[in-house]
Amino acid sequence: SEPVNGAELADEIKALFDRYLYLPNGASAAVTLWVMHTYGLDCFEITPRLGIESPMPRCGKSTLLSLIGMLAYRPLQLSSITAAAMFRIIAEYKPTLLIDEADTFLSKSEELRGIINAGYEYNGTVSRVETINKKQVVSLFPCYGACAISGIGGKHKTIEERSVNIVMERKTRADKVERLRKREIRDTAIIIQQKCLRWVMDNAKKLTNARPEMPLYMGDRAADIWEPLFAIAETLSPSWLEQINHAAK
Repeated sequence: SEPVNGAELADEIKALFDRYLYLPNGASAAVTLWVMHTYGLDCFEITPRLGIESPMPRCGKSTLLSLIGMLAYRPLQLSSITAAAMFRIIAEYKPTLLIDEADTFLSKSEELRGIINAGYEYNGTVSRVETINKKQVVSLFPCYGACAISGIGGKHKTIEERSVNIVMERKTRADKVERLRKREIRDTAIIIQQKCLRWVMDNAKKLTNARPEMPLYMGDRAADIWEPLFAIAETLSPSWLEQINHAAK
């Protein structure tokens, strides 16, 4: 019910990722801003996919996806889905899709990959021929929506090129993180969701009009992928703009 300090909110989200996960340098800042961007997709022309991968099991991918699911906008966790179900769910509910174990089924479905790739851009659609009143008509389903994808090994090249990629490694005994128990932070997570929504509502115009100066080390595709996160960081504070620049580099 009250205005939200965005920088303090981002610090709170980042602290949760650092508390429960062993992540690569800069990754917690990137994931924090990615979570916040799920509340303001209409402010951006693209929504970067969040790619979470590791070379082996038990590196924390599922834990990361679970924590994102507690914080992101309208999270929907999936371990298997058909193409027909996916684009209809996106069109109807506009969820944040969280796809776990993608290496077991996503690599086998060109149709699913096509939906994920099309949904990267604001005007992305899927066309299907349907029978309506005994007539064959072409229906267009909007499929623009946030999507995080977790799996062992690399993703398909076309998805990877549209992603902020987090490559996780198994922690050692010296790397201390707490075990994630959802029930212990559920109330905190709900408040964070409410704060994210309020902050984006209050800053939607700034985010829509933001034109952050993207680093020179990025190519055009990389700049497109990272621009929503840089736009949020620029709106938050100089400190957060410095953090996301470090993370991207």
